[in-house]
Amino acid sequence: MVTSCDKPLFPPAVITSVNEQMEQFNPQVADQQTSFPETMRLKPCLRNAALRESILFEVDVDHEKVTERNALRGGEAEGGIAANTGVYALWFVGPADFYAVSTAFTLSVLAALYKEHFEGFEMFGIIKETGVDDEGLKEFYAKYFSFPLYRDQSFAFYQALGLRKVSLGVLLNPLPLFTLACEAWQRIRSKDIGGNVGGGGEGLVQGGIIVFNAKAKPVFMYEELTGEELNCVDFCASLHLARKDTKK
Repeated sequence: MVTSCDKPLFPPAVITSVNEQMEQFNPQVADQQTSFPETMRLKPCLRNAALRESILFEVDVDHEKVTERNALRGGEAEGGIAANTGVYALWFVGPADFYAVSTAFTLSVLAALYKEHFEGFEMFGIIKETGVDDEGLKEFYAKYFSFPLYRDQSFAFYQALGLRKVSLGVLLNPLPLFTLACEAWQRIRSKDIGGNVGGGGEGLVQGGIIVFNAKAKPVFMYEELTGEELNCVDFCASLHLARKDTKK
């Protein structure tokens, strides 16, 4: 099962946002679903990714420092603990930028408030670097995503998500980027997300979520979309279908 997030109380705005989405969730419809929503389907970049070649380092985060420990290699890393224990694995992949923090926070709140949808899943986080903005990383872990973290030295998980960055067109035209940043900042501030998170590191790399079934097979993925929030209804429906996929 998903380990409860260490943060005992979530800002009311985040709870309201998640609850409003989940009011649209229909368990009967989810049970009858036979295919993943378009935004959650596997893309060629993941199907072709060499996750068995990935190299992940366990990241230990406390209030004083960030340290790296044991390395997971090859098959150990694909599906994480699921590869050895037969549980489902949910990997959040992303830098600690504003958009990724918002997605991670929504995911944490969703798992805390709607635990039944996450039954049997273990949740992990992937980061691409340490030693660049450790203060932000410590705050990210303490407040927004208090689940085991790993640094992806091989960038295999980012490659599985297409190594996507904010588009060149957006970078060349600062107005859309500025507008998206303002909208994200307002949305994040409305959810009481702030402090040091998002202030350092490379914030242009886009992350997402990769979900493995109990056979360590990737079954669906979510690509972080600049300026958009995680669709909680589609995501929970996909979790239900992932369980059925394993039982086939």
